[in-house]
Amino acid sequence: MESSKPKVFTTRSRDSFPSSSMEVLESSCDVSYWKDNSPIPKEDLINNIKEKDALFCLLTDRVDKEVLDSADNLKVVSTMSVGFDHLDMETLKAKNVKVGYTPGVLTDSTADLTVSLLLATSRRLLEGSQALKSGDWSAWS
Repeated sequence: MESSKPKVFTTRSRDSFPSSSMEVLESSCDVSYWKDNSPIPKEDLINNIKEKDALFCLLTDRVDKEVLDSADNLKVVSTMSVGFDHLDMETLKAKNVKVGYTPGVLTDSTADLTVSLLLATSRRLLEGSQALKSGDWSAWS
């Protein structure tokens, strides 16, 4: 008997994702995974997306018209990325496929890194660290 759960294809291996998050998805969907934790070749994406209701992908997965035309049942594409440049939005809109992405998720992290780099540069942190490691730093002044 075929499952009545929505069929989802993810473009990475099962262990590439947080286990607890995938358990939630698996409880309500029939989830299949790509075999590797590396970008899926386009031909394999086309073959695996057929008859799927949803696609869970990453920024490195180009989801273009050719890929989307092979997925007649597709209703949702969700990408683990801030942007969606890798998705053919025009084709997705024409096919009435909903898109989910994560805008703003990196805003705080980007700000934290920027401030950290500014402080490290202004206080010559890397230069001091290197001097300490090589034995060139002998005094506070």
